[in-house]
Amino acid sequence: MAYADQTAVEGEFKDVTFSATTAVTDTDVGRFLVEEEAVLNGLLKPVYTVPITGTMALSICKMLLIKLVKSRIVAIMEVKTGGKTPDQGDPESKIIKDEVMGLIEKLQNKSMLLPDATFANSGSAVRSYAAENGLEPTFEKDTESW
Repeated sequence: MAYADQTAVEGEFKDVTFSATTAVTDTDVGRFLVEEEAVLNGLLKPVYTVPITGTMALSICKMLLIKLVKSRIVAIMEVKTGGKTPDQGDPESKIIKDEVMGLIEKLQNKSMLLPDATFANSGSAVRSYAAENGLEPTFEKDTESW
């Protein structure tokens, strides 16, 4: 399930339609979408069940994916033009990427949550292999178990 498509990415650029003849092709955009969605899912997987399915959470993931892809496209364009931000600071692609990674970090440390996403099993709680397989626990009260 893709969080975003080429049309959504094109919406980030004024009067741009990616095709086989543009500097960044429609094939490039498709590949960027697949690659960056995999990265996003990899970063969110420790906290959430991926792919994300909640309606509001999908909106956030769509925005993050579009910005990640936009960052890659802008980086390519910056290389071709030598462009920087108006104040000659960091390139726009780095600014976009830093913003997105900041939001992803907040999602990872749970200072920001995806509203209707399903949390992944944390793996940090005590789990019993026996209980998961329907076996009776082998520990007894007031008995040394190990």
